[in-house]
Amino acid sequence: MALVDSVKDWAQVALNAGALLAGGVVWKMYFENLKATIGTKDAEVSLANKQAGYWREKAEELESAAPRRSSASWPSGSPSANRRSRGCRATGSTAPRSWDGSRRKCAC
Repeated sequence: MALVDSVKDWAQVALNAGALLAGGVVWKMYFENLKATIGTKDAEVSLANKQAGYWREKAEELESAAPRRSSASWPSGSPSANRRSRGCRATGSTAPRSWDGSRRKCAC
């Protein structure tokens, strides 16, 4: 009986050691995957920053090359004057317009 108990104990120790070893391998692989993911995201962020910088420079370049319009070149003095002067069809109210040009709620 003592031999069987001894073999059981050693088998249990071997199984526990194998489980710890397998857990360590899985842990290591998990953290390597996390590091790779973080590295990929860092690369994506740096690429996005480079692209944003490029397009910012391109926009500034185009803005500096674009001719400036004076307010006198618009029919009524300013581009927004025509939008403001239309008013409501029913009441003639000149309520402000939203950014897309549609009328906000009118009093009528």
